[in-house]
Formats: sequence, structure tokens, C-alpha cells
Amino acid sequence: MRLGEPEQADRHLTAAAYTATACSAARLGREVAAATAEAAVAAAPAEEAYMLSQREYEISQLVSQGCTNRQIARTLGVSHKTVETHLGRIFAKLEVSSRAEIANMIGRNTVVARPRARAKSLAGAS
Repeated sequence: MRLGEPEQADRHLTAAAYTATACSAARLGREVAAATAEAAVAAAPAEEAYMLSQREYEISQLVSQGCTNRQIARTLGVSHKTVETHLGRIFAKLEVSSRAEIANMIGRNTVVARPRARAKSLAGAS
């Protein structure tokens, strides 16, 4: 992770966890768990990351994959006008003017989805 290669670090940590489990090495397992937690913190987006709604984030990901508005609409089961409306909001929130810039920001993990609101428990309301 410190070398800026999170994918390779993840592969190494996965292999180490497998080895620790296979060898019943509790100490190694704890060290791997600590390193994995450290890697997760290092891989987390920066505080200044742009926050989008869940749907805006989904659309941004599809844009970054090269999908057209109509393809996105079909994938998500909405109208292409709805996709255009969401894209307008995405452009404004991310302060960008092209789909390529959205793809770039998604690729750099500078865009995050706002967590969904938790539904109120129906059991407590009864």
C-alpha cells in the first residue's frame, strides 16, 4: 500500500490470510487482519471526495464504463430524460463539463455514494 499499488497489496494480503488459515497461525492471522484494516483505511477516499446520491453514483459508474444515456436508462429501468436530469446534477456537483471527466473522477475514487437512509423498523412501529 505504501508503494501506491493497492491491487498488488490486496493480492498479497489475501494470500497471507489463506496461508495463515491453512497453517493455523493465529499470530500471522492477527497481523494480516491488522494490515488489511490499514489497507482499507489507506484505500478510502479522501475527506474532500465528492458526494453523490446512490442513483447519481450508479449513473456515474455507467458513464465511466462508456454507456450512453439510453443504455443507462435501459439498465436502470428509467427514462432517458431521468438520466439526463441526474447527469445535470452530477455535472454540477462534480463541477465538470464532460463525461470523460466523470469517468476520470470515478477511476480515481474521488466520488463516493451517500449512504442510503435506514428504513424505520416496522417492528417498533407496531
